[in-house]
This record gives sequence, C-alpha cells and structure tokens, in this order.
Amino acid sequence: MNNIRTVRDILSCSREIYPTRTAFLQADGKEITYEEFARDVDALAIALKEKLQLNKSHVGIMSANSYWWCVAYFAIASGEGVIVPLDKDNTGENSAGLIEFGEVKAVICDRASALALRKSNAECILICTGETELEGVISLDELLTYGKERIREGIEIIPQKDPDEMA
Repeated sequence: MNNIRTVRDILSCSREIYPTRTAFLQADGKEITYEEFARDVDALAIALKEKLQLNKSHVGIMSANSYWWCVAYFAIASGEGVIVPLDKDNTGENSAGLIEFGEVKAVICDRASALALRKSNAECILICTGETELEGVISLDELLTYGKERIREGIEIIPQKDPDEMA
C-alpha cells in the first residue's frame, strides 16, 4: 500500500484489499462494493478511450455529487484524460463558454444539464447519466455496457501513465 502514486493505484489497492466491502451506499439503500466500483470505472475508461476516442482529452463532469460522478471522475483520472469540473447550476450559455475555453471534448452530465447544453449549442459530445432519450446524447449505460463487454473479451485495462512522465 506504500506504493500508491496514482488514482489507478488507489483503485487497484482498494479493489484488492476490500473487494466485498461497501464503497458506496446510495440513497435507495443499495450498497456498491469496491469491486463493483472498480469494474464500473474500468468499463467507462475503456469506452471513453475506444468507443469515443477520448484518450488524452479534456472531459467535463457536470452533475450533482453521486456514484456516477465518482465513476466518471475515476475513469477519466485513471486513464490519460483531463478532468474539467463544471458547475451543474451554471446556465447552458455560461457552461458553453467554459467548455470552449477548456477545450472540452465531452461532458458527462445529467439530463437537465444535457438539455441546457444542447440549447446553448455547446460543441462537445454529451454523455448522460440516468435515462435519456435525447437525440445526439450518448447514454452512460450504453458506454458501461460496451466497456464491460470489452473486458469480458479480454481487453487489457488501461494503465495510468507514470506521474513523473506526465509532469
């Protein structure tokens, strides 16, 4: 445990030491273990890289704190992406300016934020947590399904770069 240097190390260590312990307790009482959390993070990281070609890209997160916010944060950070936190309470126009300035290629957000960003004509990929039937908006569930299938096929989990190489 003394060799923790990256977000990926934190995730791997927690998964190895506490696989069946509760990592998250959701409002509905559902418990999510460290193993389940790590599996979701790995699946999303693979989908962001392979399906959406977002490796080494700036990816925004615009959502209230939630389990899926944490999954998105760890998936981006454990790969080679750059996390761009965006205020969920900002208007679509204000956020669109921040997205452009931050060179954000995709935003993971809730449905309300996706609607606001679409109205503002923000130029980025929109990934929506929860249920969505919005045209041109990608479902987080779809990405997780893709990533989990790739893991079953034996794809290697994306290693995080050495922090010394990134500086």
